Amino acid sequence: MRTKKAKIRSAQRLPSLLNWALNNYRRFDDTVRKVRHIAEFPPPATAGPTNELCAKIAYGKLSPSKVAEEVAAIRVEGARQTAQDVIPVFYREFRRMRASGVPELHGSGLPVPIGRRSDGGLLLMPITPNYFVERDGRLIAVFQISWTSVLLKPFQTDLLSSIIQLEFLSQAQFANADAEVWCFPRMKRSLARDFSYWNVRDYATMSRDDIQRQFRLYSEAVRNVVSYFEVQAD
Repeated sequence: MRTKKAKIRSAQRLPSLLNWALNNYRRFDDTVRKVRHIAEFPPPATAGPTNELCAKIAYGKLSPSKVAEEVAAIRVEGARQTAQDVIPVFYREFRRMRASGVPELHGSGLPVPIGRRSDGGLLLMPITPNYFVERDGRLIAVFQISWTSVLLKPFQTDLLSSIIQLEFLSQAQFANADAEVWCFPRMKRSLARDFSYWNVRDYATMSRDDIQRQFRLYSEAVRNVVSYFEVQAD
């Protein structure tokens, strides 16, 4: 059983942009339920090491002969399995695309304020691509999903894409760039992974006012959940 303080910390902690989008719904009560559920039953963190290794591969900083060693060094079993499943598919698709990494841009991102916590502090959403590549002469910021299923609903895909376009791609240095979400879901009736991706410009239909409304809704949902936990006995 998680303590009250642990639940409150979880509710107030912002996940990555991709996971944050998965917690958002058009309806306030649906978002409250999801934030509360995540705070009470946090999912295991399994995708981070895989995404980091894919970035190293894209940037030419990890040779094929060293991949197995790096994967074996991942301590959490679920995270290690994710890497074992995703990385071979990443290798295949990266070569097929004839893409090349752009390591000098790695880590480029920005924190976007989306509201305030119950203690008055800012809720800052970090928008940072997992890595940058160049393909067909075009710079692409890649946001990677290594989940076994791409669980995003149409509203969440629209929200995610619109935030990336209006906040990240609006920066001067990325005005002529694209951003893509690369996914490695498990194929139906199989343990093997597949690959798909989308360009956020094709799905970004929300206005800044729409996004700000969703930021306010999420911020209010967090405050609602925190208030709910605060009156509970430890």
